[in-house]
Amino acid sequence: MRKNKKVMLIILMTLVIFMSGVNWMYPFSPFSIKKSFSYLADPLVVEQYRSEVDDFKKVYGSSDNGGEKIDLTMDRVKYILEQYEQIWIMSEEPTKVSQDSLDSILFELKEVRKLTIELTYEESYNENAKDFLRMMLEKNIALEEEVHVLKDSTFHSYITLSRQMGNLHMGFIQSFGLFTSFYEEYSKAM
Repeated sequence: MRKNKKVMLIILMTLVIFMSGVNWMYPFSPFSIKKSFSYLADPLVVEQYRSEVDDFKKVYGSSDNGGEKIDLTMDRVKYILEQYEQIWIMSEEPTKVSQDSLDSILFELKEVRKLTIELTYEESYNENAKDFLRMMLEKNIALEEEVHVLKDSTFHSYITLSRQMGNLHMGFIQSFGLFTSFYEEYSKAM
């Protein structure tokens, strides 16, 4: 009887250690309890990105018509900008990444895709602005695919998920660069 208790205790401890390891090593696995992991972006990249977003907001704010009628592009820019100000992109602190947070990122990307397509067909721009708008749309579609891959990464390790999240982070920064280039070209023609 004592031997059975000892064997059961060893099995139970082994199972607890195994589950803890799975939770940490494979955050999105079916055996994981939390189904989330912590992502920490490079603080220097975040600091520079925040600076670029702030600079853009100053330029965009100075372009405001002061209460006059705002055209479609000016109106949509403020909504598109929200995509680039998500907490996980702007934070120098670790952020929790879960299936729900990935759903939220995907939702933002889809909304911006709709706005970008609307701008493409409702407004007329010079060739350079059209090219930047097209490249931003293509980049955002690629980012949507990256989010889907992350969501479906059931058996990827923490290291792989963190790397994929870093790639997604850099993709958003590249997309923001295309967005600012589009806006600069649009502003020249105003």
